[in-house]
Amino acid sequence: MSAQGSIPKDAGPTLGGELILGTSFIWGNSLSQLFRVDYAGTDDKGLMSLGGPNTHTSFAGDIVEKTLPDGQTLDRIHLETHHALEYVVDASTFPLTCSNGGHVAFINCPPIFGYTPVELADGIGSPLVGNSVLDITLVNTAPDAPIPDFVTVFGNPPSDSGAYVKTLTLKTTTVGPLRAAFGVPDGTRGRGTLNVHFDINKSLDDEQTSLRVLGRK
Repeated sequence: MSAQGSIPKDAGPTLGGELILGTSFIWGNSLSQLFRVDYAGTDDKGLMSLGGPNTHTSFAGDIVEKTLPDGQTLDRIHLETHHALEYVVDASTFPLTCSNGGHVAFINCPPIFGYTPVELADGIGSPLVGNSVLDITLVNTAPDAPIPDFVTVFGNPPSDSGAYVKTLTLKTTTVGPLRAAFGVPDGTRGRGTLNVHFDINKSLDDEQTSLRVLGRK
C-alpha cells in the first residue's frame, strides 16, 4: 500500500500545523453526498504527523497476477481495510463555500457524517472509522511491475505509465454521528453506506451513497 496516496496535497493550516494528506478517491453520484474512505491510511498518517488521533488503520489482502499475450499483466487486487477514517460532505455549493484554494478538493465542505481530517486536527470530534473491501482489476505494464497509485491510473486508458484500472468495487457500511448540515441535531446516530462499481468496458460508474438516521427506513 506504500504507493497509494503517493501524491501529497496540502489540506491547509490547522491548530497543529500544515495538514498533508495523500490524494485519494472521494465518491458520490451527487455532490450533496461525497463519501471519502481512507482505504490506504493516508489521512491517518497526516493526522498522526500533527499529533492528531490515530485511527489504527490496518490492511489485509492479496494480489493475483496473470501475464497477458502482449506482455502486460492482469492484476486482481483484493484489499480489506480495517479502521479506515470515513466521512461524508455536502459539496453542492462547491466551489463557492467549500473550496480551500485548490489544495485538497472538497476538504472544507460542510461535513454531514463523521468528522473531516481538518476538524480532527483541530481537536473537533472523534474519528469515525469503518471497514471497507476494495477489489480492483488492473492492467499493469509488465510481470512483477510495482502496483501504481490507483488514483493516477483510474479512468480511461492509458495513463502515463501505461497501466489502467479495468474494474473496481468498493464497499463500506459504518455507524456514527450525523452532522447538523444533514438537517438533524449534531451527533444524531446515523448509518452510512457506500457501494461503488466501476467497469471501463461497460462505461459503468455507479457510486451509491446512502445516509440515514439509525432506526429509520
